[in-house]
Amino acid sequence: MGWKKFLSNLGNWVVNFLVLSVFIFSFALIFLCHQSLPPKSVGIIREVWSKEGALFGPSSIPFRIRLVTNDTEKPLSFSIQPPPFGVVEEVFPIEATFPVSFDVPLWRKDKITGNPNDGSLTYLGHVESTVQVLDFQKFARNLDPQAFKVALQINPSPFLTSLEKSGKPIPDRRLDLLKEMLRFDFSREVLTRLGQISQSIDFKIYLIQKALTGKTLSASEQKIQVWKYLENYPWYKLEPQEIGKMLQENNQILEKITEYLKKESATDQATKALKTEIQDYFSHYIEKNPQSYSQELWEYSLKKGLSFSRPPSPDEIRVLTYAYVQDHLRVLEELLQNEEYQKTTLERYGIRLQDTKVQITEDLFSRYPETLP
Repeated sequence: MGWKKFLSNLGNWVVNFLVLSVFIFSFALIFLCHQSLPPKSVGIIREVWSKEGALFGPSSIPFRIRLVTNDTEKPLSFSIQPPPFGVVEEVFPIEATFPVSFDVPLWRKDKITGNPNDGSLTYLGHVESTVQVLDFQKFARNLDPQAFKVALQINPSPFLTSLEKSGKPIPDRRLDLLKEMLRFDFSREVLTRLGQISQSIDFKIYLIQKALTGKTLSASEQKIQVWKYLENYPWYKLEPQEIGKMLQENNQILEKITEYLKKESATDQATKALKTEIQDYFSHYIEKNPQSYSQELWEYSLKKGLSFSRPPSPDEIRVLTYAYVQDHLRVLEELLQNEEYQKTTLERYGIRLQDTKVQITEDLFSRYPETLP
């Protein structure tokens, strides 16, 4: 009888323990699944289990992302899948803006100053901007750090390859990931824009020297002669990349230019009228396409070009380009603010960049081996 009573008591104790354990586990599960979202905020949730049609099971890595939005003035209660199957990754204010800043190496200081002692220093482009999230769905899904980590192993993009080469890990927060992507985009855009400006300065100095060939003039007379040359051949006012674009869009003006060049020395009324027509066309073209002509770049090229008695070397053109950009930081600021880039970031990541500013700072060259030559 003693053993039976003992076993009975033990059984009751085990049953009570199991019941209590189930109760505690259920309570803990409910507590862990219950979440609260602050007023006027958006939560980004990652969950393992998902339902597709009649099927319910684990989603593929990096698992399912969903948003919970609280647009009220009170905290919002909601449920997620229990850990480790569900987690609230990040919470953002609905209408907040976020500051971002980063540094991009540009060129060595001695390229600008000409002082060999400055070769140990590098100029950096310090970029500051403000990010406004307009589409949290795109922001959450297309800036998913876990998805980027999977892509790094399967099909790395140029951005991920660059990040890996630099020895940097993929950031765990979306804003940090966005900052690295902006840095990558800015670096790439800087190279493209520098190439365009170098080509433009080289072309302009060539035209300046061509306009002054065989003429002995004072400095002021040389400037007047160059501007007269551009009035006679107004298509040369355009940026090099714009000339080809313009001629492709309008074959008729190309025919008129060809006709004018064949008889430009003639003084008859028909030739004068043709010249006036061409000049008017390019005046209107520049007015409608302000990016096609840069008065500042022409004045800079004229000032620098008059000091050359021969065509400048590629290294000299590169230095002239760096110096121009450093004195016209708006060129760099526009790289992240132009309409095309703003449209791309909005469509891809659901964000808009505002108030982008670029400053030039200095640091040790040894810390930035990727500095431009």
